Parts: sequence; structure tokens; C-alpha cells
Amino acid sequence: MPTHTLDWTKKDKIKCHSFEIEMEYITHLKDFYKRLHFWMEHEEFKDFNGLNFYETLYWQRDLPDGMQEHHIWWRAYKHPGMHGNEQKQFTWFFKINMRTNKTSRKEIMHKGRKWKMYQTNLVINFDSYLILNYSDTFKKTAFLRTLLSRWKNWSYKDRTVYFRDQLINKSMEFQNICKEFLEMQQDREQPASVFPAGGKT
Repeated sequence: MPTHTLDWTKKDKIKCHSFEIEMEYITHLKDFYKRLHFWMEHEEFKDFNGLNFYETLYWQRDLPDGMQEHHIWWRAYKHPGMHGNEQKQFTWFFKINMRTNKTSRKEIMHKGRKWKMYQTNLVINFDSYLILNYSDTFKKTAFLRTLLSRWKNWSYKDRTVYFRDQLINKSMEFQNICKEFLEMQQDREQPASVFPAGGKT
């Protein structure tokens, strides 16, 4: 799907949910990345080109003390459905910015083996928007433009509220996925799905 079909900066959008999570933990960063990516694919979110390459920025800086910083941006969208039909007048948009500070590699002993892990301070900033795509339809003629405000109140009001509430619920589900994964990493016996030292990282 062409990039120009989605302009999340346009005026007709509703900010539905925001959250920030900050946590210092020890884990394998790829596990967290894969868990979020799996959920996004399962929920049929797409990137700007209709694929599943959500990452629009990956930036890494190696610090003199051996630590690292990362900035990772994901952008994803989805046309929600109603009664089995995709509603292209509406777009769900996820804006996800992740960054790590003071990331360092750690080797820990677990059941007689060395495992490579990461200790990091992870910050996740999340915003979700409901984008209303009907404006272009009403810009075609002067007559249609005069109907825009009436159309918003009459035809789109109920569906806008419905899809807004659905997006809030889906955003909170994503938030819980993040929190549950990170808290589980903190609470469980380390390590779990990580790679042995000397293996691939």
C-alpha cells in the first residue's frame, strides 16, 4: 500500500491513548523485540507500505565506557473492521518510540552455564491515534464540502466513538503486553529464552 495513503499528522485525528514505561532490567533485548513484533503481526498491523517492517529508525551509539544507547521507532497502522468488513474511513495508528540508556552486556551463571544478557534502562513512549479518512471525499465539490460537518455528526459519530473505544482497548492490551513481559523478566528465574555465551546474540 503506498506511503501517501497514511498521513498521521493530518488534522482529523483523535489521540486515544498514551503511556510511558521505564524500567531497568536484565534480559535479552531480542526477546522483547520479538514478543512485540509477534503481537503486532498477529493483530494485523502494517507499516506504511502495507508490510510488517514497523521499524522506521534504529540508532545505536557506542559509549567510551563500553555501554550503549539505542533509539528505536516503530510506526504501524490498521484499518479496523466492523461486521467483517474493513473500514477504510478510519485508521488506527501506533507511534512507538523506544530507547535504552546505559546498556551493557552481562554474563551470568545459570545451571552451570554462562549466558549473555543485557542490563539496560529501557524507556517506551507510546501514542495511538484514530485517523478519520473521510475529508478527501468531501473536498471533491463545493456541495459536498457544505455537508461535511453534518455528515460528521450524522453518519460518523457513532462509528467514530466505537472505533475510538476499540483502539483504546487495543492500546491498553499492547501496554499490558509490554508490562507483563518486562515484569515477568524481573520476577522469573534467569535466564529463560536467551542465548548461551559464545552463541549468536
